[in-house]
Amino acid sequence: MQVMEWRDQGILLGTAPFGETAVIVDALTQKNGRVRAVLRGGQSRKFRPLLQMGNMLDITWRARLSEHMGSVQVDVIKSYPEILDSRLTLAGVAALSSMLTTFVEDRDPQPQMFDATEKLYDFLIHPDMWCVGYFYWELALLEALGFGLDLSKCVVTGDTENLHYLSPKSGCAVSQQAAGEWADRLLPMPRIVMEKDKIISDVFDGVQILSYFWLNKVIPALGVKTMPKARERFIDILQRHTVV
Repeated sequence: MQVMEWRDQGILLGTAPFGETAVIVDALTQKNGRVRAVLRGGQSRKFRPLLQMGNMLDITWRARLSEHMGSVQVDVIKSYPEILDSRLTLAGVAALSSMLTTFVEDRDPQPQMFDATEKLYDFLIHPDMWCVGYFYWELALLEALGFGLDLSKCVVTGDTENLHYLSPKSGCAVSQQAAGEWADRLLPMPRIVMEKDKIISDVFDGVQILSYFWLNKVIPALGVKTMPKARERFIDILQRHTVV
């Protein structure tokens, strides 16, 4: 009997119990996109340290047909114990994982998001920098899903200076001069984009503004019911860390 097989590295997004001893592994792989597959014995003590959210795994996937869920064997390539050092980064990683599991379809190759996620994890030793990076990671996810924002130049004049607003319709920047009497109908440009020295309050402001596009553009287009609760918890924790 012929069996399909591939080997890839993947970032663990989460697991769910399957039967009495197995789990379903949910991971974003480098070449094969998001994959959900059965790991036999995954509930055992042996696999507990391997199956920590955010771990980079060596994954071998097997199935009779490509459309089958299949099964996996896994080993750890790299772990990130720093996730547990800060309530902020722990909530952020949970938000990141839930955003991927909510909006990225199975088997849809996302090499750019894999790279962006891997690079973001490298900042975990610096929680404040990680949070700033998270904002730009969400921008990358919007782009990957086909809802990218253009924050580089004014959609009206092409100017690259004084970009104080964001069009809720097009997702493009608008300069202060071009906004004119329409300014009250536009979104403010996220401070995190405008300010040279970025702080946690700027991250909170930026993610809140991105929420408009998730709720009004992405969710209706993709038929998703609601934003992930983990992202809402992350925003709440960001707000508590905000320096006024």
